[in-house]
Amino acid sequence: MALQPKPQQQLLTSDPDSVPEIYVAGPINIHTAGPCAILTFAHARPDIGDLIADTQPPRMAAVVRARVVIPIEGLVGLRDVLNQMIGTAAPSTSTAH
Repeated sequence: MALQPKPQQQLLTSDPDSVPEIYVAGPINIHTAGPCAILTFAHARPDIGDLIADTQPPRMAAVVRARVVIPIEGLVGLRDVLNQMIGTAAPSTSTAH
């Protein structure tokens, strides 16, 4: 059985596949399913059909750009990192839920 690293141990990080960065400025959703959390990130942009048809103004559509599945423990770690970065201020009126 493989040994799991201790949580406090710093791991060497590499990016051999050059995972792309993706810009998202739209709705965010977090869904829990058993022992995992699914983070879905979307980006709002004009509906392509309306743009092609020159419909004014074009309808806006939210397009999923990334989905991340992590164990619940990872979600807790993400929360802790976010709290350290931005503090525990009152929730904003963003589209996250």
